[in-house]
Amino acid sequence: MEPVFDAAGFSFGSACNSAASSADYQRSRLEMLSTFLAQLTIAYHEQAQWLWRESTRVGKQWQVLEARIRELEADREKTWAEAQRLASAWERQNRYIHQQNQRIAELEAQLRNGR
Repeated sequence: MEPVFDAAGFSFGSACNSAASSADYQRSRLEMLSTFLAQLTIAYHEQAQWLWRESTRVGKQWQVLEARIRELEADREKTWAEAQRLASAWERQNRYIHQQNQRIAELEAQLRNGR
């Protein structure tokens, strides 16, 4: 008789093999599948641990980034307030200079007119 193959291509002997031989084959296949399942489970757990570590690392980086954004927003608000203060001071100085220039022009006109 010709050998019989299972779906994975493993030969389990001829169709007239004894029941003991078939049981040994089944036990061997079960051990192989158990080993494969154990390896797959280990790989799954390793990937899950890696993913957890990465998500924790990224989460910490995100918290640092959010804190930095808050700092920059506070700095921007302070800078904007300082810019407004400086603009107001510049406008006051500009008005004062303009008034002084007008006063100088008036005095020069009075000098020319002999007053």
